[in-house]
Amino acid sequence: MSAAAPPARILSISGDPATVALSARVLAVLEERTGQPVNALFHLIVGEGAGAALALLLGLAHSAQDQQPPRPASAEAAVPMLAAGLRRRRHGWLGLGLGLGWDLGRGLGEASEPALTTPTSPLAQVDLSAAVTDIAVPVFDTAQARPFLFRSWKAQGLYPRAGEGRGRHDFRGHDILRAALRHPVGGPAAVQARSRLGFEVAGGGALARDPVSLASLLGRQLYQRAGSLLILSLNFAAPAPASTRARPYRADNAAVWDRQGQSALNQLTARGMAERLITLELPRQPANRYSQQGGDEAALDAALQAVLSAEESSGFRGLCHEFAARSAVGHTALRTPMRLLPVPNGDLSRPAGALGRARI
Repeated sequence: MSAAAPPARILSISGDPATVALSARVLAVLEERTGQPVNALFHLIVGEGAGAALALLLGLAHSAQDQQPPRPASAEAAVPMLAAGLRRRRHGWLGLGLGLGWDLGRGLGEASEPALTTPTSPLAQVDLSAAVTDIAVPVFDTAQARPFLFRSWKAQGLYPRAGEGRGRHDFRGHDILRAALRHPVGGPAAVQARSRLGFEVAGGGALARDPVSLASLLGRQLYQRAGSLLILSLNFAAPAPASTRARPYRADNAAVWDRQGQSALNQLTARGMAERLITLELPRQPANRYSQQGGDEAALDAALQAVLSAEESSGFRGLCHEFAARSAVGHTALRTPMRLLPVPNGDLSRPAGALGRARI
């Protein structure tokens, strides 16, 4: 790659339903300081788990409140959409809506689907191929026992000619999010492609808890004409072990140490592949604790101030100045040349078993 060529800008978002609103608040600051939406600032957005919700809201041109023409949400507008749209309400045996949040009411009754994953969601009205910037969401194909990657057609370099369809397989935004939020223990989510192929996938879990390494790998594949890779990673610091005297191998701390180890490994992988990696370790607890019922704005403000207080050392302030001074170049100027795949001639109305499976 030429050193004089412009960089490819990549955004990596991890998180869970109770914390991802802080990522949106941080990105809202970036939008305010640069005067540009996130989808115009980055060439690729990779989101895992609840981070996929934010990636889809920021990258898919959906309609909200009958706005025309459809366009992605701003980061500021995404904050209340995440708070309300990722809330799981559990209904007790008497049919009462308990509103106990994501974890508190576990085992007390059936949990309703988060609003952003339902057919009435704004994400239900838009296909992944309608992304205005490159998007990638990692999940796990339980039937094939292998990782599976939802990618926008733009991310694959599939620019259809006149008269051709947008792709052989396409997916609705709310289906993608439902799969990304589904924990493997709870079983896979059934996702239907536009070509009527069926997929059974679950959240990336241990395979993609921190998507920054995947973001760097995709950046190398997609933008070989770029002079360098610039990655902004928004991930959440793992909670500290319950006791400082606890040994790493104790069962109650095993999951914590596993998360910390994998996050560190992914960061090392990304640093080895990207020329610039800016990581914002966002506070998970207690600064980022907020009520999913009312949305504790004070707690979110406190968490945001904690992040901004370290923006000089983290590199976030410099990134804002850099993005404000120079706009991102177009995708086609950086993209690896790719052959346009032909439109399939097969009968797409046949059942999934007859067609087999294919990766998008």
